[in-house]
Amino acid sequence: MNRVRFSHHSYAVGFTNSVFLVTNPMTQKLGILDLLTTFGFDANCKAKLVRHQDQRYDIPTLIRDGWMDMYQCLQAKNIFGKCDYIVSSIGDGGTRARFHGVYRILETHPLRPELIPDECPFQT
Repeated sequence: MNRVRFSHHSYAVGFTNSVFLVTNPMTQKLGILDLLTTFGFDANCKAKLVRHQDQRYDIPTLIRDGWMDMYQCLQAKNIFGKCDYIVSSIGDGGTRARFHGVYRILETHPLRPELIPDECPFQT
């Protein structure tokens, strides 16, 4: 298990609804990275789009109770190690997702159990 330390960025302040793909017959397709570039996000950086949808945990409850950052920091494999950023979203039924935020990867390292609070609501 690995732990990833993030720094939350405010590129997407004001984004509250999910908009992953907007199409109009008269225009080109517009994706989430296109939208984020208008807030200064470098679409050419090493980034991963992450869609959190876990049947084991109620993700909205993790967000409400302040555990979401810890949840997305703990990874069974080092999947964010070669990234500069993750663009995080929350599964919203079917193929829909709701934008959650942009996080810069500060460091990755193997998980040390002493870093996980006893009251953590999910398994590590």
